[in-house]
Amino acid sequence: MSHSKEITEYKRKLIYAIKNSAEIVNAIGEPDITVDNSDDLINLCLFDYNKIPSVQETARTYITIQVNVPRIDKDSIWRETVVVIRTIVHDSKMDLSGKGNRMDYISSQLDELLSGREDFGYGRLLIASNVEGAINEKFMARTMTFTSTNNNMSFCGN
Repeated sequence: MSHSKEITEYKRKLIYAIKNSAEIVNAIGEPDITVDNSDDLINLCLFDYNKIPSVQETARTYITIQVNVPRIDKDSIWRETVVVIRTIVHDSKMDLSGKGNRMDYISSQLDELLSGREDFGYGRLLIASNVEGAINEKFMARTMTFTSTNNNMSFCGN
């Protein structure tokens, strides 16, 4: 049994949930992209890996997704899965009229969308941290970490 098989599945679930959230899609702020054509955000603004924009990149908003299994103990029934979502916003796109800054607003929407979900292992997906920082001189980021518990053993003999 693969101890990492859920990584791709979880990333797909996260991308699906994000691109189907009208609040988040609208807050990303890409012209001509709505929930109806939000697949266009994938690999433009929504990445299933830790994309780091360079200073020269187009001023836009990015959401990156990482799924990590920091330790796999072969003798344990359970293992922790860590979901890291980073909202990265160009400083010229930060203002989100009437809603504060774009980065914080998207972060709050992601927290609302994901906290407590029960389809990422056993129990609930729990937020563990939400930290602001700079990527470079043009892009700021808010990094959110969620944790869940998963089964580490096969009960089917696979």
